[in-house]
Amino acid sequence: MDSALPQLHSMIIGMEQTEYTILGIVIILFFLVIHLYSLAKEKKKLRETINHNVKVFQKAFDLAEDAMLILSENNEVIFANKSMISFLDMEIGYQLEVLRHIP
Repeated sequence: MDSALPQLHSMIIGMEQTEYTILGIVIILFFLVIHLYSLAKEKKKLRETINHNVKVFQKAFDLAEDAMLILSENNEVIFANKSMISFLDMEIGYQLEVLRHIP
């Protein structure tokens, strides 16, 4: 341990500009990978929340016989009851399916 610190100090003093650049790029890439991992984890959590909310909608609105379709601002299907699924020929995993933009 006592010899490691002086070796590290001499190594840092001996670094040139290209080595500092490489070290900076490695640090930036490391933080980029951590950021992308956290974004993927957050997206997975949001997708699970949407799926849970869709199940709640299904339990609440499947009793109704009227066709019901709930869209997001981007025309992504958030909820469709059984009659709308059959009318639009949607598959079982219809959530977040983008429909044609409505004028």
